[in-house]
Amino acid sequence: MAGRAAPGPRAHGRGYTRTPLRGFLPRRLLGVSLGPWQGVWEGRETEWIRLFRSDASLVPTGDEAARAERQRAETAEAELARLRALLAERKP
Repeated sequence: MAGRAAPGPRAHGRGYTRTPLRGFLPRRLLGVSLGPWQGVWEGRETEWIRLFRSDASLVPTGDEAARAERQRAETAEAELARLRALLAERKP
C-alpha cells in the first residue's frame, strides 16, 4: 500500500482532521476492531474512532468502565441494605 494512506483521521497539530471512514478495520490478534462511532467525548459531538468487540459492542473507555462499576457497586450496596432490613424484621 505504498503511497496510499489508509482511511481514517489524520494527525494535525494537537488534533485530527476528519477523513471518510469506510467501515471497520479488523484487529484479529486483539479480538477487537476499530470503527466509527457518533457521539460526545470530552464535550465534543462528532464521529470518533472507537474500539468494538467481535459482537459489535463498544469497548468502554476508562470513564465509561468506572461509571458502570460505580453503578454496579451502588446496586449491590442497595440490595445488601434491603436484605439486612429484611433479616432484621424476621429476628425474634
